[in-house]
Amino acid sequence: MTLDGDEVYYADFKKGELIWDTRIPTSMYIPKAYEYAVHYRFTCKYEAYRWESDKSAATRTKEAPEILIYPRDEVIEEEENTLICFINHFFPPTINIKWTKNDVEVTVEDAFIKSLPNPDGTFYVFSHLNFVPKEGDIYSCTVEHEALDKPRTKFWGENKEA
Repeated sequence: MTLDGDEVYYADFKKGELIWDTRIPTSMYIPKAYEYAVHYRFTCKYEAYRWESDKSAATRTKEAPEILIYPRDEVIEEEENTLICFINHFFPPTINIKWTKNDVEVTVEDAFIKSLPNPDGTFYVFSHLNFVPKEGDIYSCTVEHEALDKPRTKFWGENKEA
């Protein structure tokens, strides 16, 4: 049990007891808290056992991502900003993102852990690159995805704003 992000107590199922490890007074102690924990643990295990995996993902058609690149704030030369690469409507969720500055790789990101689901079953991800804009600099966001024949790149900078 947590309160405002702080642990109040927990159930130690090996010892069979409730561990009250908090500064909250024991007058707030819930007498049947351990029994509730045992009940909800059983319920959770039962639901996990009943759960049937969704087989639709195995038959779903691959979808290539849409890519947008834009600055977070109004661009003022020599002032720190963030470029955002928004990659949307792709399936499956595995995707790789590479950022370059003037054709030099500055970062590579495996965004699988950051991919979030859209209601239609596709995924989206935001990738960020902090930068200080200078005249003549060209940045790019390159996306690799199995629905693409080759990596797709979007540019931002001198005469190439996406």
